[in-house]
Amino acid sequence: MDRSHEELNMVLEELQKKQEFIFMQAKQSDLSQQSIAPVLEELCVRISKIMACDRVGIWLFNENRTALTAQSIYDRNESSHTSGEVILAEELPSYFEAVQQKRILAISDVTIDQATKE
Repeated sequence: MDRSHEELNMVLEELQKKQEFIFMQAKQSDLSQQSIAPVLEELCVRISKIMACDRVGIWLFNENRTALTAQSIYDRNESSHTSGEVILAEELPSYFEAVQQKRILAISDVTIDQATKE
């Protein structure tokens, strides 16, 4: 499924709004990690379908923004969900800079993208 750059940007903006709404609701509710996990998994599956991509992840910064922890990662090729992976800013500075500039990264090839090639 080929989409224009403008269409993808519109989809990304809409996904960001939905993500913000979900996390705002989670903050206002007394949700535990266990109770929100199925919601995040379903969100990753839907994003994967909409964006026609193989891998989708939702990550959260720690308080001092030096680490990201995977809340949900969906791998479409293996139909699997994982979570808990941690990446550190000191190990991937380009990635952390990109994530802080843009909340959503749509990367077609992680081996050549400036943010992920480290």
